[in-house]
Amino acid sequence: MLGVWIFTLFLIGTVRGGEVCYERLGCFTDDIPWAGTIERPIANLPWSPEKINTRFLLFTKHNTDNFQEITAINPSTILSSNFQASKKTRFIIHGFIDKGEENWLLDMCKRMLQVEDVNCICVDWKGGSRCPYTQAAHNIRVVGAEVAYFIDTLKKNYGYSPSDVHLIGHSLGAHAVAETGRRIQGVARITGLDPAEPYFQNTPTEVRLDASDAKFVDVIHTDTAPMIPNLGFGMSQAVGHLDFYPNGGEEMPGCQKNVISQVVDTDGIWEDVVGCWNTAFPSFSLRQLGRTKPRSCRKFGSHLKIPDGKGTRDFVACNHLRSYEYYSDSIINPDGFIGYPSPTYESFKSGTGFPCPSGGCPRMGHYADSFRGVTRVSQKFYLNTGDTKDFSRWRYKVTVTVSGSHNVQGYFSIALYSNNRSTKPYQIFKGSISPGKKYTAFIDAEVDVGTPKKVKFLWNNSIHNPLLPKLGAQAVTVQFGGDGSVSNFCGSETEREDVLQTLNLC
Repeated sequence: MLGVWIFTLFLIGTVRGGEVCYERLGCFTDDIPWAGTIERPIANLPWSPEKINTRFLLFTKHNTDNFQEITAINPSTILSSNFQASKKTRFIIHGFIDKGEENWLLDMCKRMLQVEDVNCICVDWKGGSRCPYTQAAHNIRVVGAEVAYFIDTLKKNYGYSPSDVHLIGHSLGAHAVAETGRRIQGVARITGLDPAEPYFQNTPTEVRLDASDAKFVDVIHTDTAPMIPNLGFGMSQAVGHLDFYPNGGEEMPGCQKNVISQVVDTDGIWEDVVGCWNTAFPSFSLRQLGRTKPRSCRKFGSHLKIPDGKGTRDFVACNHLRSYEYYSDSIINPDGFIGYPSPTYESFKSGTGFPCPSGGCPRMGHYADSFRGVTRVSQKFYLNTGDTKDFSRWRYKVTVTVSGSHNVQGYFSIALYSNNRSTKPYQIFKGSISPGKKYTAFIDAEVDVGTPKKVKFLWNNSIHNPLLPKLGAQAVTVQFGGDGSVSNFCGSETEREDVLQTLNLC
């Protein structure tokens, strides 16, 4: 059934070989590879610059709360603004059905300006993002060209160097900034925040984000589950110099399972999704297939609307949005979000890449460009995050040697303490606890305790034990993943269940 559906789409989207040209920006075609392929079956041409209406909203240290709208079409607006040609410029570009004045973009600028003096520009293209996805996926070519035109104007009028430009794009915005990078040679950095998967995964490099689009390209993947049947909106494909897959890149802690994937089964995925999508987006081209609203659409409720604000983001899905939340958190947590080199998430969880190699590990997010181990070959990194803000975590390996006189069916936890900070207790093991045996686990602490000064051990029975046994931690070894530093703690006591034991440095 799926193969028939894709083939039908392919026929519907037969390449027309059309072309449209816009003054300032050049010409755009719908030839292969832009359309007429399995990945991009529907042929569209990007809308005009006037219809998309790309806007540039400037924030600086001198106007952190209110933006100044500037435009390269009228360079005097730049001259009369707070733009400083001596500072770095970071552009933030939103994605599908979003807008440049959304809170997350403004908050990201504010956080940047707390820690650095830069020009922060939110790029609004809601005139081209609030339309059928297949059209928006083509409109980004004009958006990327507009950003390139803006940078070129800075270069001509101010001698501004692209080496001072950082482009940050979420979802479709990640591929928009790729278009900018292809047009402007020498862009210092591009950050892709969960680049959109539909119409881009496995396409040629001129269509999607790629490591060749800037001197340094880092990518955060948070919604990489397959589009069918999970409706993962983000690319799983590694497309940067550094590709980060927090929590494995598919399901983010604190996110409910995608509401759409809960109400449709695999066999009916396309009838239901296409029908519901048509209900939400009446002009979407797949209406040509004659689908009607399925019964399950009523379960979607308000998520089918395209309102301003939070409802928009809810529809796009929590996992997909976590990418920009992680990036924003990383700005004010410069030592957090350490990524560990590993081929898979499973191997990362087993300890691959821990501790960081001698050359260190990169930090996902704002400070990724401080990593000195960048190569021409894409590198994958994994880490875990929290389920709510602040999302940053610090990874430790904890090994506990248990003392006592009897085996116990139960579980035990360890908490780490520095001079002024402590973690919550983390469960190290659950099952049959044997005195004299070592137990090892990795924990992702919610606070950075640095080098711990002491640890606390606590155990409990899983079942009632009338013998009232005692257990203790004879030795605890704690290794921090960031620098590999090891701390050893010694204990000589045993305690009954639910009684804290404190161990100090040996």
